[in-house]
Amino acid sequence: MIPELYQFNANYNLDELSIFLANLSDESYLLNTDLHNPDILEKYIYDTVSYNLTHLKLHSIQNYSVEFKNLTNLNANKYSISCDNTLGHSDLKYPIMSVLTNMSKKNMNFILTDVNFNQYKFKHFNHQEVLQLFYIHKHNSLIFDSSKYHGFYESSIDDCDHLALLISVYPYKRTGIPIYLSNNSKELHNINYINETHIKYLQEKQYIKTDFFNYDFFNKLLYKNTIPSYATDKICELKFSNTYHIILQPDDTDSTVNNNMDITNKDETESKDETESKDEYDYSTDKRFIQRFIHKELFTPYLCNWIKKEFEDVNNTITDYNNVLEITQIPKIQSFVFNNLEYIFNTLNNFYGKQLPTDIKYIKFVKYKVFKENPIYCPSPDTSTFLIQIRIFNNADGGNLLFNDNISLHLHTGDMITHLIVDSSTNTDVIRGEIIDMIIAV
Repeated sequence: MIPELYQFNANYNLDELSIFLANLSDESYLLNTDLHNPDILEKYIYDTVSYNLTHLKLHSIQNYSVEFKNLTNLNANKYSISCDNTLGHSDLKYPIMSVLTNMSKKNMNFILTDVNFNQYKFKHFNHQEVLQLFYIHKHNSLIFDSSKYHGFYESSIDDCDHLALLISVYPYKRTGIPIYLSNNSKELHNINYINETHIKYLQEKQYIKTDFFNYDFFNKLLYKNTIPSYATDKICELKFSNTYHIILQPDDTDSTVNNNMDITNKDETESKDETESKDEYDYSTDKRFIQRFIHKELFTPYLCNWIKKEFEDVNNTITDYNNVLEITQIPKIQSFVFNNLEYIFNTLNNFYGKQLPTDIKYIKFVKYKVFKENPIYCPSPDTSTFLIQIRIFNNADGGNLLFNDNISLHLHTGDMITHLIVDSSTNTDVIRGEIIDMIIAV
């Protein structure tokens, strides 16, 4: 869905709606789609969603969950990824659309990137080629694809209050969010707020070449909610354009943001202490590494079976084995792993968009069995930063990796995961059966 901006040709009590909305808390609510005796807010949301679903040739509103939220002080806050992450890391669900309506007198300056959820988490911006600026006037609305990242930026320094309504439509029934309950006991608003005769789509676009597309710019925009000074002046200048929708493009369209991962064009006010030094870089505070992501089928089943056989052959010769072997104890595997370390690290470096440390502290093979019979292997405290964990064999009930922040992840044979050692992972909840992992500490 291409983002679309539209304006109302008639007021239809939207000033009254703005006053009503200003008195609403900033919590998220679900709309009762079985509309009965609606107040002005319920009727506006119902009509807005119903119209846009029809416009997109989708099902009726009763097939969806409609979440809405009152947004204020937009000059100090941002709206990030619109995503329901309550269903677990591997099953993120996005709204099918979101609608943002400016309810204040002051124009809202809205920056829209096409960075998706995984790109955002791991700072993988290598395909980022455009940045969209929307100057949303009073009672204008923007409908956009909610699987994208969105950020607010307000260049005004005055004290004008900002007020907006954000509506997100999910293709399933959501839980855990309170249903909005109106205080009105009688039917208030029967008019249809949204229809083709009441709105006008603002389709004019202006394309501008810029010279500030680099890693530093997107890193600050997406994670620090700031725009470096070298970009601020340009965006403020464009604010006074008569065009509602401006698309920014890099001067060199052959280059990508990731071509300059070493930060350049740094804001003059940024201290030297914030420079990303290779020797002093703190991976534990970098959001791309805080998240854990499973790389599917890094090793083939055939390769995993061979590694398992070599592990078992050596392990069975040890009288008092504890199911943990150093790689030096298995010469055939050692030779293979050392020859393929470059492949493993290249896979991770390309994914994260940054070089991981390569000073390997140890490589071990661990067999997990039933907890009551064998202690689960947990790395002892050391100087490692990352653990790279590849599942060589999985024939167990349970077997999830359990982290100290209550995240639980499941790896199949051949899958790889990288996590910071400060995450203190890791138990593996084997109920029956066994699992073998290769663990590389760097």
